[in-house]
Amino acid sequence: MKTSQNTTILKEWIEPNCPILWSLLNSRAKKTLPQGLIEFSGGQTEIEKFEINLKRIENVLKDLKAMCDSKSFADVYRHRLSENSGNQVFDLFYEISVCCSLGKISDDKKITLQPPTGKGTFSECLFKPHGFDIYAEVKNYPDLWPLLNGNLHQRSLCKSEPNEKPLDTARPRSMDLRSKLNDVHRQFPDKSINLLFIFEHSISDSKRHLAQALFGDKNVSSNDYYILYEDGLFFKEECRNISACWLLYYDVVKSEVVFYHFWENPRAYIGFPKIILDEFHKMRRT
Repeated sequence: MKTSQNTTILKEWIEPNCPILWSLLNSRAKKTLPQGLIEFSGGQTEIEKFEINLKRIENVLKDLKAMCDSKSFADVYRHRLSENSGNQVFDLFYEISVCCSLGKISDDKKITLQPPTGKGTFSECLFKPHGFDIYAEVKNYPDLWPLLNGNLHQRSLCKSEPNEKPLDTARPRSMDLRSKLNDVHRQFPDKSINLLFIFEHSISDSKRHLAQALFGDKNVSSNDYYILYEDGLFFKEECRNISACWLLYYDVVKSEVVFYHFWENPRAYIGFPKIILDEFHKMRRT
């Protein structure tokens, strides 16, 4: 089947079967589907996949729409769904999925999208479980494992001294994550309960990578005992507004976010309430 035919079939299928998704596309995107949405659907040559993938995003959009103000819902997602690349649509899907999960434990099942931080930035959402105001930010960092001559490249477990760096070895994944997260504190207000959610997607040990990024490279052990070192993100003074972090993954079989591992910031201005953590643990058991 030709590409143009695939795209036409895809567009004609979305309008009646994904009405919320269709309503969020701008007029130009309705005439010519954005490449990002085509890629998210499974690709122009994999028409058999698009029904599953697009229904998945339609379902989370439907759930989220019921949890927030209709105008803000449209304002937040119209441009991002209409204009973005495939990778950005995947990022958006994870963000929406997390917001839906947070809405389920929020009082009155309501959340606020993109609340201002007072720093000229916005958090992903604000949810209110048990009367607490909690700001959330979601990041998706797929691990593009380094390649050398088309083969997987070796990667150091932790940062080496400049004169001890092994030849033909890439820097630790934890350094990449720490670099990506360097300014994440700006996505949160100060003096509030702030929760960071991260998808990492790696062929290696995502839990170890993120623990090293948060607490310092020397935390290479697989146990759950962590020591905070100066190179850890949680050590930074400006990151004390991050109360805690969750490592997540998405279960495609069950079509749900899985809350895999939780770390609390030992230097946080405001600790994470145990009663809220218990709510997350309940979701893990359902």
